[in-house]
Amino acid sequence: MKSLYRIIHLLLSATFMVCQPTHQAREELNNRPIIGILSQAIPSSLDAMLPPGHNYTTYLAASYVKWVEGAGARAVPIIVSDNEDNLDYYDQMFAGINGLLIPGGAVSIYSSPYAMAATYLVDLARLSNEAGEVFPVWGTCLGFEMLGAISTGGEPYLARCDSNDQGLALELLDDYYESKLLGEAPGDMISDMTTSPVTANFHHWCLTRENFTKFEMDTFWDILSVNKDVNGLEFVSTMEAKNYPIFGTQFHPEKNAYEWAPKYPGIPHTSEAIRVGRYFAEFFINLARQSSHKFESRAAEESHLSYNYQPFYSGSEDRNWGFQQAYVFSDNSNSISS
Repeated sequence: MKSLYRIIHLLLSATFMVCQPTHQAREELNNRPIIGILSQAIPSSLDAMLPPGHNYTTYLAASYVKWVEGAGARAVPIIVSDNEDNLDYYDQMFAGINGLLIPGGAVSIYSSPYAMAATYLVDLARLSNEAGEVFPVWGTCLGFEMLGAISTGGEPYLARCDSNDQGLALELLDDYYESKLLGEAPGDMISDMTTSPVTANFHHWCLTRENFTKFEMDTFWDILSVNKDVNGLEFVSTMEAKNYPIFGTQFHPEKNAYEWAPKYPGIPHTSEAIRVGRYFAEFFINLARQSSHKFESRAAEESHLSYNYQPFYSGSEDRNWGFQQAYVFSDNSNSISS
């Protein structure tokens, strides 16, 4: 009976979409969206590859830039710093970008420049949406965990787990079809997500359903999918905010098409995995097209775009890092060539 209800629901939803006018005419959409992507502190493994005496402080994996570009957006690196004057810079970036991507990584979600910037910008996004200006936020892996920490007010809420280089099919909750993220996904896309190992997981901390309830995260979030780590521990793998265009995946949709490290054979590169990774990117960017934010001038916009930086080839055989390419930044936004 529940399956029949889902079919009827999808048919009625499709009919409603065809019959109803869009809230925003096509010509009013912003078809030049820009996504801001947070940088984070350079880890020791990357630091060892950089020239001795360098002054680079933060980095951004290039796969995140490619992920948003592949869906029709441009990228602006948001270069984090522990300088309190950076709040003015974050304000400037927020006014010019049309969405925020909080990437994965390995820094603190409680006390780091990454955490401070994410918390500040997500609060601006929340206020923007409450004022009627659409502004989407996407968190991947550590970004997913960061969004959770923001919603718990900074309370530690994660459990230790082991899901490293693990390709998984999503286990969707029964009411996934009522969600913003998956409610309009084609049937073959849902099939790909749930029958093939199309998600790349690289995390050692997990959000359990028990903690989701314990920390009252259900007042802000809806769970869309769960998975199990190598030891059978169930964790939340996809969630979306109830009342905001804010989404989090514990897995990495960008890795499917853009990360090729041989030491990580669990990253799925099948045609199904590529389609799923692109689905999430296109969903996010389509929301960003509804944002009217813009930089004050063409010159200002161009000065912040990722095209100003040369990605560093970090995944070559002699370096063998987990990311194929990375952008590195100093506090004055210099970059390094390969």
